[in-house]
Amino acid sequence: MIGNSRTQPEPKVVLVGDSGVGKTAIIQNFITGILGEQTEPTVIATSFKTEIELEDGVKEEISIWDTAGQERFQSLIPLYLRNARGLILVADITAKNNIQTLDTIYMSLNDLDPTCICILAANKIDLDLKKDISDLEKWATDHHFSFTTVSAKTGSGIRELFIKITKLMREATPEQHYFNSKTTLREDPNKKNIPCC
Repeated sequence: MIGNSRTQPEPKVVLVGDSGVGKTAIIQNFITGILGEQTEPTVIATSFKTEIELEDGVKEEISIWDTAGQERFQSLIPLYLRNARGLILVADITAKNNIQTLDTIYMSLNDLDPTCICILAANKIDLDLKKDISDLEKWATDHHFSFTTVSAKTGSGIRELFIKITKLMREATPEQHYFNSKTTLREDPNKKNIPCC
């Protein structure tokens, strides 16, 4: 492996969203591979450092932050987002008043760095594959968010979500050393070992 010296901490990716939308389950699925959405409500922000391998073989280290979604913790969102390079706003496609909830959370993003990469992740698509989510897609477009669908229960779209935001963060700040990139040098499986002498 070839590593670059770090001049910045790992890029910070923060998951926000209403209570019960599946933020913790999404992170748990990505970090540990454990499927399912039955997790205890988060009452304090926690972070996880992890390494993501992109399609080009480059590995990027990021810090993923899980946050509390209960209404009484909404005022802490600006604190969670301090120095964030990426934001994943999670919505539950089966919930009522999704747009109203998203609008409320969006109001607390005023201090977000304008260069922060933002993605709206519609979770629980496994519960209703025919659900019309055009309102969520429109909200994402109107607020300059990328949009994707995921399922913390089946794992669908989870890995792709974190690869996507990592790639977008790297592309947005190519001249800055936000990443500690590592290139994995793979051996050709067809290459034979030939003695040098």
